[in-house]
Amino acid sequence: MYALRKETCFRNQIILKISALCFKSEPSDALLNENQSIIIAMNENFEGPPHVTGIGNGMIAMPGTPPKIGSLLQELGHIWGHFEEEYTDVYIPQYRDYNNVFNVDAEGCPKWCSGTLNNGSPCYSDFLWYQNCTSQIPDPPREHIEEWHQCYIGSFKNGRDLAMCNLGTDCSEDTGCYWGAEPISDWRAYPITIMRGGSHWDDGYGYGKINEEFLASKLAELTTGDITIPISTGTGFGEARAVIENEGKLKKIKITRETSKLVLTTGATTVSSDKPLQVSNKKLFIGEKEIKIRPDTAIKKAEEAGLQPTEQARLIEENSNLIYSFKGDKEVKLLFIIPIKMNLETNVSAETGQVVSVNKPWWNFLAGE
Repeated sequence: MYALRKETCFRNQIILKISALCFKSEPSDALLNENQSIIIAMNENFEGPPHVTGIGNGMIAMPGTPPKIGSLLQELGHIWGHFEEEYTDVYIPQYRDYNNVFNVDAEGCPKWCSGTLNNGSPCYSDFLWYQNCTSQIPDPPREHIEEWHQCYIGSFKNGRDLAMCNLGTDCSEDTGCYWGAEPISDWRAYPITIMRGGSHWDDGYGYGKINEEFLASKLAELTTGDITIPISTGTGFGEARAVIENEGKLKKIKITRETSKLVLTTGATTVSSDKPLQVSNKKLFIGEKEIKIRPDTAIKKAEEAGLQPTEQARLIEENSNLIYSFKGDKEVKLLFIIPIKMNLETNVSAETGQVVSVNKPWWNFLAGE
């Protein structure tokens, strides 16, 4: 990516050089005559000369002084996440294969909701009105765009903005099912995101949680080569993120350094390690041993054995085996009568997921469950 400001000397000469080296063609007159800052970026599908545009032909060349961050993030959402627009300016329905796009879905949002609309929502009657209105428009829709547009405008009843109403049922995470994107037949997971307009970044909006997680996984997949995270302190490392293929699934991990240890995070579970971690070919290793079981899976095994973790778990090597060591409490009855908490250490294999040992206090024979 190149950022060129109007204060830069020989601005047009630099653009000509970039055009020759990166695009192997002449820039458009509009690009040369635009006396403002520009950002140029291209994806693998780019063809043709650089020009001032949004996402046209797989590139970004946006005017702005300075370039607006929200607009840049919106375009990068297109480039890296293959996200579709979430604002509405195409008022007729269009066919789309929703398996090939992440951030929009069909009616009912079956990718993150149940696929059934909430007929108890005050906005549901507004949507039924819209459906009845458009059912009276002759085919084909492209020859009656204004009529479709008027049905859209008419759907905003009693001061309600139908496009901001959550009509989803049984939706996951923090999502909903919001009607209308580009085209009108698309449905969104969030009422407002950057993909509904880059200016929303200034109001504190992002892509939305599930879209951000998807984008993070796509960016992590761009990482090439192996990553080794050492224990020793030093500059150049604060946090590393990667996607690993583990237990038959792709899973995001985060590794951070804390004093003389590393902290591995998957989901809401963290474990510490006093040995270097390595990510190679989407697999996680300590030395030559693969960590086949994730921390969030291992802690479930410990909890199934009755442990209530009270300390951060440790990932350690014991007798040449990688194990997760969990310390916590288990509720028991001393002398089979008095309720009490027993301190336990439960060890779970990081290679098989099996509980390999449970260390109990000496008096455990006096207690029952």
